[in-house]
Amino acid sequence: KDDTDIFYSSPLLLIPITIESTEGKNATFTVYQYEDEIDSNPTLSYVMKNEFGVTIPEFQDEKHPEETLTDYIERVNNIAVKKGWTTNDNVVIGTFSFLKMNMYKDLEENEEIILKNTNIKKILNRELSEKEKETDQIDIDSYFRDGKELNLHNVVDADSSQMQAIIHAQSGKSFVLQGPPGTGKSQTIPI
Repeated sequence: KDDTDIFYSSPLLLIPITIESTEGKNATFTVYQYEDEIDSNPTLSYVMKNEFGVTIPEFQDEKHPEETLTDYIERVNNIAVKKGWTTNDNVVIGTFSFLKMNMYKDLEENEEIILKNTNIKKILNRELSEKEKETDQIDIDSYFRDGKELNLHNVVDADSSQMQAIIHAQSGKSFVLQGPPGTGKSQTIPI
């Protein structure tokens, strides 16, 4: 916006590097491109598409396989200028993590499958089918009445809620284990 003094900047391309140094009092550092490919910034691409409806092209895509960095910046600049934005050729060394971006993409690409999962339906307060309701019920008390808990072979002692989680896991159920800190969730996991 023209009436703001807040500016956002983000790298267009990510180039993996390695830094090597010489030893001694006058050590020097040399930056080399690491063996991985140069990638377009996935987070920037996602934000531009979802918040502004702008598609940032991929570096060296099918139409531009021999593209140089300068050519790519010019190609993106042609898109940016139409929005009143600018590009520049600054270089920054930093650590960029895109683990959340991978999670968002996974959720987006598998939305239909995820929303069919019984546990997700419960978390979202969605209606369960009759079959899901039936298979969701395990009579925990019957384990204790019939003495089956002795067959669980716990590595460490477990309280009743932990036993319930163990029984669900042993029966092959997929479930979410919730509880406040200090209730033994982490002790239940290795069992």
